[in-house]
Amino acid sequence: MRRFLKNVTYSCFDLALLQQDHQRGSRASLETVMSLMNEGKLTPQDPTHVYGVGEIEKAYRHMQSGKNFGKIVIEMRKEDIVKTLLKSKPNSSFDSNATYLVAGGLGGLGQRGKDADAQEFLSQLRGDGVNAQVRACNVADEGAAAMVLQDVGFEDMSYSDWQTAINPKAQGSWNLHKLLPRGLDFFLMLSSMNGIVGHVGQANYAAGNTFQDALAHHRVQCGENAASLDLGLFTFTGRVARDPRLLKIMLDVFPHKPITEPEFHALLDVYCNPTLCKEKGLPCQPSFGMRPHEGAATKAYWLERPMFRYMAQQRSSEGNRERQGQSINLASAFRGAESLADATAAVTKALTVKLARTLSVEEGSLDENKALHQYGVDSLVAVELRTWFSKEVQADVATFDIIGRATITSLAGVAASRSKLPRGWS
Repeated sequence: MRRFLKNVTYSCFDLALLQQDHQRGSRASLETVMSLMNEGKLTPQDPTHVYGVGEIEKAYRHMQSGKNFGKIVIEMRKEDIVKTLLKSKPNSSFDSNATYLVAGGLGGLGQRGKDADAQEFLSQLRGDGVNAQVRACNVADEGAAAMVLQDVGFEDMSYSDWQTAINPKAQGSWNLHKLLPRGLDFFLMLSSMNGIVGHVGQANYAAGNTFQDALAHHRVQCGENAASLDLGLFTFTGRVARDPRLLKIMLDVFPHKPITEPEFHALLDVYCNPTLCKEKGLPCQPSFGMRPHEGAATKAYWLERPMFRYMAQQRSSEGNRERQGQSINLASAFRGAESLADATAAVTKALTVKLARTLSVEEGSLDENKALHQYGVDSLVAVELRTWFSKEVQADVATFDIIGRATITSLAGVAASRSKLPRGWS
């Protein structure tokens, strides 16, 4: 920091926000900075530790050692070999002797029934051996379960406006629920994130979406398969995709994270597989396409509403409590402990929580009497746990104690006996 001792001002700014609000100015600034870099008047921070993408574990070990200075940079090198955990892709297959009903489906996410594109699409299906039939049916009303928007403020909304937007989703979905046979392989409703966040002038459309969400829960409680997919913004088809200006407005103003066509197909691949849904215990009302407010260039407008503002504040405060809670709880537990055994029990519980979060597993799946190495605790995880012991338990636990044959309970006992926290027993 010695460079800032000569009357130099240190300023912090959000680069993403600058590029969003001042595109021309940010470009000129970037060109100026790059020129200064090329002239050698600006240089990267020293020291810089460069690791290949195949050395990520080594980079993290260096970072967690607590002895690193400068920046750690991961470089993409063609010759690097990167370890990865391959996941098998779900592949739902339909019964060739079954009938599948699609209410709507020839609109934005499919094709219009009478359009040339729709006819070509149907021809392709028939060419693949699918007996595709198009029927003009009143699932609810003339909307026939298509997305119908009738934008107007609620106070100015007529009963006709309300019915026009809500009927295709509410009455149409309910009719299908009542009339279709029991024991369906799947019952999918394409709902919308609008029902969660809301939008000015679309109270009727939002109500229809929340009805579909409730219907999915009702069917599941009745032992039937169902899912209401609360989807965000599609950028590959539909009204918004055809209007670049509207797409830009939607991405800038609303909390959307665009959903791509492969992502949408992957959702259908999963939720059309009844076996997979039951095995994985998938939720019947999943939400996709909402951009998290953390790290965003600008805070979403809806988080400023009193109804949602507390949610953002609570999430932030909960994060702080999560980071601080274990230290406070352990300190309190040590003061109230009547013996080393009581303190060990408190550390065991805290260590189990920490280990479950680190390994991304359920706490209940961890056996306190099993050795840590049986859960895949390697030297990298051991370094993280050693840091945790030092900070939360105020105990010096060696790495070899962690990756040896120690169990969760025995390791907690070692940490409790070495802890410098104020204790309530003598």
